[in-house]
Amino acid sequence: MRSFFYNKLLFSTAVFLFFATAFMSCGGSSTTRKVLAECRTLLSSSPDSALSILDSLEACIPSMSLDERMHFGLYHRVAKIRNYVVLDGDSSARVVADYFDRHGTANEKMMAYYVLGCAYRDMGDVPMQLESFQKAVEKADTTRADCDYYTMVSIYGHMADLYHRQVLPEEEIHAIEMAGKCARKDNDTLSVLKSTELLIRPYFHLRDTNRVLAIADSALMLYKKFGYDNIAAEVLSAPISIALDYGDNIKAKECLSIYEQESGLFDNHGNIRKGREYYYRNKGRFYENIGELDSAIFFYQRAASASLFESAYKGLLSVYEKKNKPDSIAKYAKLFASANDSSWLSKNSKMVEQMTAMYDYSRHKKQAEESAQRTARAEKTRMRLLLILLGVSMMSGFMYVSHRREMRRKQEDYAKMERDFADSQTALDGLQKDVRLMRFEYEERMSDMRQEEKSLNNEIELLRNSNNQLTEKYDEKEKELAQLRKYIAKETETYRREISAKTEELERLGGEVEKMREKMDKDSALREKDFWNTSIYKYFRDLANKSYLNDKVEKEKWEGLNNAIRKYFPDFYSYINYSHYLNFEQRCVCELIWTGFADADIAVLINGNSKRVSRLKEQINRRLFDGEDAKTLRANIEALMDW
Repeated sequence: MRSFFYNKLLFSTAVFLFFATAFMSCGGSSTTRKVLAECRTLLSSSPDSALSILDSLEACIPSMSLDERMHFGLYHRVAKIRNYVVLDGDSSARVVADYFDRHGTANEKMMAYYVLGCAYRDMGDVPMQLESFQKAVEKADTTRADCDYYTMVSIYGHMADLYHRQVLPEEEIHAIEMAGKCARKDNDTLSVLKSTELLIRPYFHLRDTNRVLAIADSALMLYKKFGYDNIAAEVLSAPISIALDYGDNIKAKECLSIYEQESGLFDNHGNIRKGREYYYRNKGRFYENIGELDSAIFFYQRAASASLFESAYKGLLSVYEKKNKPDSIAKYAKLFASANDSSWLSKNSKMVEQMTAMYDYSRHKKQAEESAQRTARAEKTRMRLLLILLGVSMMSGFMYVSHRREMRRKQEDYAKMERDFADSQTALDGLQKDVRLMRFEYEERMSDMRQEEKSLNNEIELLRNSNNQLTEKYDEKEKELAQLRKYIAKETETYRREISAKTEELERLGGEVEKMREKMDKDSALREKDFWNTSIYKYFRDLANKSYLNDKVEKEKWEGLNNAIRKYFPDFYSYINYSHYLNFEQRCVCELIWTGFADADIAVLINGNSKRVSRLKEQINRRLFDGEDAKTLRANIEALMDW
């Protein structure tokens, strides 16, 4: 009762919505589209409401646009179909189908061909009906989230009924299974259960009684599970017929009792709902099996009155044979033979099979052509992609080789620059030593000659104060002093020129070294981060993680660390190797501090203790920075990083 009042309320609401907008819709397309959209929604939930609205909207058709008229025609026909109203001809339905085939969405195309198939169904044109339904499901786009599975269930249901009427069980099974799949995707539980039940029909035609009984049991259980007890009782029709075929009257009686009490198909006078009159045939067979022939005749005659002539006349013939009434036997034998004439049915079934085969052939041919076209397009696409990939690969390979060549060249240039820098630094250091030596020698020579000049001056003074006999010796000393002064002047000029030349060379070489240092600074700034990934650094870092070493680190490893420092930190290398002198052990400790090793790590690496490390740090600090103790060494070295 609640569902009845709910449906009435929904209908009333929909009709009110229409009458509130329908008259305005004639004057505006936006309102018309809204009403049509509302009707589209009601087609599945309340088709009777949709039909009422659309019937009232017919007066507005002249003011509609072409697209609105086509949508109206589509929705109006779908509403009629779902309200079991016969469609009037196929011409207008064909126009609608052609329009949406060109302009509609996948759902609209499917719905349009569904309408066309129903139009052919109402005209009795079985082949065209089937063709339209097959086209309808082909138009559906099941990859989209908004696919109209509700309509697809209806289409496959119509196809299953068509195949059933034409006694084509294999095709019917396929259509029912497809309807069930679509119902699952539409979350329509009742339709899923119905599709399970409907499989009873084709397997019954195939005489597969075991399969029929299994399907009936499954459908019965599922209907009861979901609370459809009355529908569950209806499933018993096939098991009743099979039980009667095998003479299992007890089972037949039990199922008939459930069917009559729980199905809800009977009125107060015991008449079954229209379309379910086959029950009279089964009831007649039951009474015939248990020997109540008059009751059997009564139900067979009710079956005949419901136009089930073949089964009814067959039952009556069988009963009158048991009663041994020749007149009645002759009468019903003739009637049964007439009813059993299925030549038209066979012919029509053959026509449907032929049409199905032709349509399937055309469809497969079309699919093969489309597949070939897709394959050709895919092949062209693959070739293009292959060419693009080949081009990209060649370009990438060329760029990679060029990059490797450029990197190799840069590495070679940098290595040469390092060698040139080291050579220039060595030459600069040697030149600085030569200048210092020349200046020392010059000062020593000048000191000796000034001392000699002073001695001569003293002698001259003594001679000047002596007797005249010493005049000659005085003159001789004067000449010797003059020569000495000339020699001093000459030597002074010579040393001055040499020192000046050396100083100019020193300035030039110093400028070159500075330029090389700047260039190396730029390159090394990019390369310093690579030092931490070198194998030699990782080697020392791994050793430092040990608490002690069994043997001393090989000298080759220390040289490897020194070479890495020279490559990645050239300024620091120059500072500790050229600008100052450190012995081998001091240099190793200094490089470990530079690369971030703690004192405890250094003690492990030099196989010593903290006191030894502290003593070495004090010596290094004094040589490099004129420091007094070991404490400030690490801070002084870290300050070098800011150069």
